[in-house]
Amino acid sequence: MNKLIVVLWAILPFFAYSQAKHPVFEALSKSDASSLSNLLNAKVEYCYHGKIAYLDREDATKAIKVFMETNPPKSVNALHKGASRTNESQYQIAQYSSTNGKTFRVMIYSDSGSAAGIQEIKIDPQ
Repeated sequence: MNKLIVVLWAILPFFAYSQAKHPVFEALSKSDASSLSNLLNAKVEYCYHGKIAYLDREDATKAIKVFMETNPPKSVNALHKGASRTNESQYQIAQYSSTNGKTFRVMIYSDSGSAAGIQEIKIDPQ
């Protein structure tokens, strides 16, 4: 019995550790366009299915809202996150699964020098 308790305490941290879900991914999973808008820079590079557009916050929010309406979220799971050596820029990657059976890879990029946060959102079908 004591060995079982020791083993459980030894492996518990591995189960407790997971990639923290970025607020953008939380907003996507809830189809919450207004919360998402608050996390974007004034200008955003929006890339969907290989097509790049440089949009202001309002237009980027509208584009993402159309994406979420076309592909309602079933789940959004954080896969990976990273930062530059100087920690000036960060990125996070998640898998977006929709209720219509489509799966997408979502990447967000931010720079610590930017006031609001997210500078780039890239959505690619898988």
